[in-house]
Amino acid sequence: MVDRLAELDLRVVPYNGGEAPIDKERFVNARAEDYWTLRERFEQGEVDIHPDDDKLAAQLGSIKWGIDSRGRIKIESKDEMRKRGFPSPDRADAMAMAFAGRANAAPMNVESHAGESITGDLMTKAW
Repeated sequence: MVDRLAELDLRVVPYNGGEAPIDKERFVNARAEDYWTLRERFEQGEVDIHPDDDKLAAQLGSIKWGIDSRGRIKIESKDEMRKRGFPSPDRADAMAMAFAGRANAAPMNVESHAGESITGDLMTKAW
């Protein structure tokens, strides 16, 4: 998709969740770091989702996390989610990418809806 958008002369920032995180001591990969950053932004009331977007809320709530043997935060893979009967969290991935703190990401202006979140715990630790 990135290649096609670039062919159309659109500004594109490729994303690879498997690349190294900025904070290598705390996170397994960029995907874990970006989802955790999104989680913290929800907790701080900096971001929210539309109250009618049940699909996004369900995806965000279905993503599990854990700690690896080195004490770093990891997010379950899409394959692990599929094994639990969940589809790929495409909307949640798009949101995590949009709010990623990657150096090559374009800045965004967002409107906060603090106190109106329907997501509860963004991710559930249970695996």
